Amino acid sequence: MHFQFPGQLAWAWLLVPVVLLFLVRRRPKKVKVSTLAFFKSLAHVYRESPWLRRLKKLLALLIAIATVGFGVFALAQLVVAPEAGDLKSVIVVIDGSASMAANDADGRSRLDVAKQRVRNRLAGLQSGIGVLLMRYDHRPEILVPHSYDRRALLRALEAVTVRPVADDADTALRLAARLAALHAPAAIWHVTDSPLLRSGLSEDAKEAKSAEEDSRRNAEGKGSKSGDGEPTEAIEVATLEERLGLADDVSIETLPIGLPTSVNAGITGFQIRPRPLERGHFDAFVEVHARGPTDVEVKLEVRMDDKLVSLRDLTVKPGAYERLLIPVEGTHGSVLTLQTRAEGDVLGLDDVVHARIPEARPVRLLWIRKKEAIDPFTQLALVALGEEGVLEAFEASPEAYDLEKETFDVVLFDGWLPPTWPTNLPALVMKPRRSLGPIRTVPIEGDGLPIDELRAVDEQHPVLYGVASDRVAVTQTAVLEAGGSLSPLWTGSMGPLLVAGEVKGQKLVIAAFAADRSERLGLMASYPLLLGNAIFWLAQGDEEERQGNNLQTGRLVAAEGTAITWHDTAGSEVARSALAGGGTVTELDRIGLWRIGEKAGSASLLSKSETLTGTGSQDDVAAAPVGTSGFLSGDLRPLLLWLLLILLVVEAWLFHRHAVY
Repeated sequence: MHFQFPGQLAWAWLLVPVVLLFLVRRRPKKVKVSTLAFFKSLAHVYRESPWLRRLKKLLALLIAIATVGFGVFALAQLVVAPEAGDLKSVIVVIDGSASMAANDADGRSRLDVAKQRVRNRLAGLQSGIGVLLMRYDHRPEILVPHSYDRRALLRALEAVTVRPVADDADTALRLAARLAALHAPAAIWHVTDSPLLRSGLSEDAKEAKSAEEDSRRNAEGKGSKSGDGEPTEAIEVATLEERLGLADDVSIETLPIGLPTSVNAGITGFQIRPRPLERGHFDAFVEVHARGPTDVEVKLEVRMDDKLVSLRDLTVKPGAYERLLIPVEGTHGSVLTLQTRAEGDVLGLDDVVHARIPEARPVRLLWIRKKEAIDPFTQLALVALGEEGVLEAFEASPEAYDLEKETFDVVLFDGWLPPTWPTNLPALVMKPRRSLGPIRTVPIEGDGLPIDELRAVDEQHPVLYGVASDRVAVTQTAVLEAGGSLSPLWTGSMGPLLVAGEVKGQKLVIAAFAADRSERLGLMASYPLLLGNAIFWLAQGDEEERQGNNLQTGRLVAAEGTAITWHDTAGSEVARSALAGGGTVTELDRIGLWRIGEKAGSASLLSKSETLTGTGSQDDVAAAPVGTSGFLSGDLRPLLLWLLLILLVVEAWLFHRHAVY
């Protein structure tokens, strides 16, 4: 507690005449009258005992002193602040992600509440403590470096806005911890609507940690899950302080401002794909999450070029989701709009997804093999994928090898490698006979080594999706060296025989086995599935463009152009911004339809964490320290002035009603 303008306390001398006036007794006047009957009747009606008269005088004195005191304290600007101790600096970290736009019953956004909370804290902070102001969503941004200028801080705080982007609190807090260590002892004030749990990890971070542990145990061959679906090993989760690596003289305080009991429903997943063999027909995959105290009734509207074509009614349990596959019809360039509506929805940024109908273009594959070394099972699998309209395979002999003549999405080297390794295309290499570029292999002489039992190292990898690895028996043709960014997917008795990864920006899948000589592979459904998974995983970068570039906000987009323009569903331009520095990479920081030169797409929030923000339990909120930032904190001038007004009204009422003076 301190005064911002202690010089104004000099007005306290006004208390001296107030006290003197109550100490000095006025002598009653003597006046001669003709009769005392009237005065005696009044004295009988208004007769008071001596203790009551003294109590009234004391009450009147206290009211007068309080009136003067409240006025003086308001002039001196009384401020109640948290104990600063030996603090030298404070790092204010404000969440500016999409969920901060959620409104409460009074129409105030979470960001407005956060600003008020910080203003109260700054008003109560001693002037000798430096403050750094940081805002973050998926990346941190320092708005005001270490400064003692409170006015500049308040101006920067008022200019903070919400961006429709998911948050990454860990990155921002790690940066804040490093900056705080430069001006220690220091405190970090983290203002967010997503309070960290007692363990220091959010639910999404816990899921990521669990998935990471499962992957590690799979790689070690320990298995990941027990019969009841729980991890077989306990996962030790570090506390927030340990994860951030806070110094001993740096503390962190979370100021939660969420809406734990609010209702919100939003679209958290979206993808559109053309139907095989049905031109103009598409399947839109939609995932809808919801939060609320009870089941949430959600209406999902499907519009094509602003015309309502379908309406779905969903009932979503709190914290759960509903997934739908919606058939749509449209031509290339048409705009598909999905919108959720729920009663009492507090956040609108996650309700809408816009998407342009993509051009139905299959993956272009160049299959290079020797004419005499044809694998009928590989040929059959590629033909089947081609008949579904998702793949267009071109065969070429090594003599006709040239990747520059035509544009392909993926190249397949089958039993042959070029003289020099190409780096411009994702590559699927089957039955390599020598080492080249990133491929390190030792061939097995003869017809290969039969492997009756395979061990799937990472069953969650997209290449192995749906593949029955435990039923496959193959003939290994070479031993692969897995290391660095190449991860083993299948291993046998002699080492890895299927690896996948990315080397210097180039995606690779290397398969050291022969399907035509394998006992249980070529005639199984797992082989075309494995081949298709590998091809589509390699073409994943181009896959986004084939699906219309329907991306998540915050993504960086590379395109040739000078500016990015944003459009509404009718095609009218609503915003334009030049690319920073005239570069070819820009960030998608809005929701809607965008275009850069010849490249077009859409941006949507699509974030489970932002849609479900605020579902933390009351125990979690209570566990976060909040210091003294409450009703009696910060600048108390408004409170003092209200108390002064109330005292004047009470004093007038007591004077007229009960003769207290």
